[in-house]
Amino acid sequence: MDIIVTGAAGMIGNYVVRNLLEDGFKVIGIDNLWRGKKKYLENIKGFDLKEDFIFADLTKTSDIEFLEKKLIGSYCLVHLADIVAGIGYVFNNEHSIYRENLLINSNTISLSRKLNIKKFIYVGTACSYPKHLQNGLNSVMKEDMLFPAIPESAYGWSKLMGTLEMNYAFLNSGVDYCTLL
Repeated sequence: MDIIVTGAAGMIGNYVVRNLLEDGFKVIGIDNLWRGKKKYLENIKGFDLKEDFIFADLTKTSDIEFLEKKLIGSYCLVHLADIVAGIGYVFNNEHSIYRENLLINSNTISLSRKLNIKKFIYVGTACSYPKHLQNGLNSVMKEDMLFPAIPESAYGWSKLMGTLEMNYAFLNSGVDYCTLL
């Protein structure tokens, strides 16, 4: 089964691509290069930038439609793409971060449904937990502590909404899905 990695050229994404290739999977990387860089993928053994990388903005309907036509096959999707930056950027751009991340998540989930994805892995964040659980050095966070929901930032809220949307989209669908927190 081929694996699609969104946010493939990012700080975490390029390591996911590298490790999946080392484990023998065929990987297709998608990124809009807003923060990711092609150079992170250049020297990965088994990854051909011309064949295995797709430049696409997951907030744009036209790019989603292009991906629907381009990606034919049986896939697992690892969803890492989102808008995030330093804490100053997050708190100075909360509306745009929230809105764009909701678009990215909704479009990626809809694309996955159209492609009949077999497995969907969503990468969450500790920022989705209530603020008081994020601030201690000895904090322990478990899935059942996400609610009642009181994330500190729009970024945390957008990632939490991504988990909820994924659950609603794939419940009773036959798709194996999870959020990595």
